[in-house]
Amino acid sequence: MAFTCPVCGFPGLNEPPRSAAGGGSYEICPSCGFQFGVSDDDRGETYAGWRARWLAEGARWHSANPSPAGWDPHAQLRSAGLGGERGQTAAELMGILLVIAAVVAAIFHSGLALQLAGSIGREVNCIGQGGCSAQASTGGGGNNPGGGPGGAQIPGTGSVLPGGGDPEEEGNPLLQAVQDAAEQAANRPGNGWGRPGTLQDHFDDHGGDFGSTSPEEYAQQARDFFQRAVQERLPTKIDPSDGTIRVYDPSTNEFGSYNPDGTTKTYFKPKRGPDYWDDQPGDDPYADEPGGGGDDQPGGGGDDEPGGGKPGAPGEGGDEPPPAEPEPPEVPEVPEVPEIPEVPIPELPIIIP
Repeated sequence: MAFTCPVCGFPGLNEPPRSAAGGGSYEICPSCGFQFGVSDDDRGETYAGWRARWLAEGARWHSANPSPAGWDPHAQLRSAGLGGERGQTAAELMGILLVIAAVVAAIFHSGLALQLAGSIGREVNCIGQGGCSAQASTGGGGNNPGGGPGGAQIPGTGSVLPGGGDPEEEGNPLLQAVQDAAEQAANRPGNGWGRPGTLQDHFDDHGGDFGSTSPEEYAQQARDFFQRAVQERLPTKIDPSDGTIRVYDPSTNEFGSYNPDGTTKTYFKPKRGPDYWDDQPGDDPYADEPGGGGDDQPGGGGDDEPGGGKPGAPGEGGDEPPPAEPEPPEVPEVPEVPEIPEVPIPELPIIIP
């Protein structure tokens, strides 16, 4: 299945530009050169701004691979509804506003707004009283008999482990996914690049970050980084919607993205450094492991405390209970003021001349 580039309208992308969790695909559009998850998330580019610059520079084909026969950049823009060199007209924007106004008016007219307000008010009141229904307090349970937790999702498969995925009882599916990917990558012949036809473009854009002298060397560096990341338990995140594995080394500012089978999607050094990593979506596979990695400390305990405890969990490395408030100091008594004795005033004789 092919996907359309939201920047230039090219209809041949291999993946959706964004996953359901919000992460970029890291694919470089061969038509305009926009890399989703890098050009925007790291370089601050917008679709409209990139499109305008691409058009101003002649709308040239970006990839090192040849363009499709009969490729016409302006035709693909029109076909995708991006309007070629024009943006949205005032009439189109006014039409969008009118539709929004009509929807809002319909909601208020039907009384749905009052129902929503009442429902929200009940939920807020319920929370303020210390808890809501059993389903809300136990995590919902989904379709799980007994109302227990809904289970842990296996990234990229859409399946769920019944019972909630306790690392000690059921195994850690996130950690298992990372280890399986690393094993597959280590045993796979070749350089480990996921889509070989895109390697040259990624090397052209990012090979300089690592001093790579060839696409082959760049791909091997990316492959070695993933193996090292698993061995050292570097900060890792797994996209819950498509299984993409993201790895970052804060000491070297290396970032790699990998498919669930361990093949490489991209490898570069983000200009935003740790801030870029913090913005990446995904779940930490080491969070529930003893001495697990966590996002900020390789080999640390996840969260903010060594040992991975959650705040407020006594005995599990969480926050300590707050100290008791000190008693107010005693105010010393003020000594009594002694009475001043009355001084007698002698009577003076009145002399009349």
